Amino acid sequence: MPAWRIARADLLAEVRNFAPIIGVQVKYSLVERSAEREVLPMAEALGLAATLWSPLGGGFLTGKYRESLDHNRANKLGMLIHSEQSARETAVLDTLLAIASELEESPTHVAIAWLREKARRSTSALIPILGSRTRAQLDATLGAFKVQLSNEQVARLDTAGAIPLGVPHGIISERFALDHGADTPRPPVI
Repeated sequence: MPAWRIARADLLAEVRNFAPIIGVQVKYSLVERSAEREVLPMAEALGLAATLWSPLGGGFLTGKYRESLDHNRANKLGMLIHSEQSARETAVLDTLLAIASELEESPTHVAIAWLREKARRSTSALIPILGSRTRAQLDATLGAFKVQLSNEQVARLDTAGAIPLGVPHGIISERFALDHGADTPRPPVI
């Protein structure tokens, strides 16, 4: 749902004394960051939690489809298999695999650790939905909670996966940085 509709529903609930909206659910990962344009800033501004689905980008961030594409699974799932389709996606996966190698961790662990770091830095509750299909996948995914990324590693991942925020966000961010001498991806939520 567009952020403006959620904000409108939140306001209507408040003025009509209905049960408040307390959270949103959005597709969000290192490779799918379009929620940073509107939905996540709105959630922060309204104090809403955000549950994040597809935190591994449909398996893309595991790196398994680059290394050895399971053609049987790809044929069965068709469009559900997310493979590299742009230079940005290649940069994201290259950076993720490099950091995973540096830390001697799996790409899955690093991708989930990046989400944990985003949650730590957010004023909203960001809660990834871990969509493991098997117990082994869940156990492997839970290993991410021991991974600690450095600020430099988070910055590298942020840069590799950055998306253009578009108008007016890009203009506002540039103006904010100029006015405050800061290097920030967006102004604080008002």
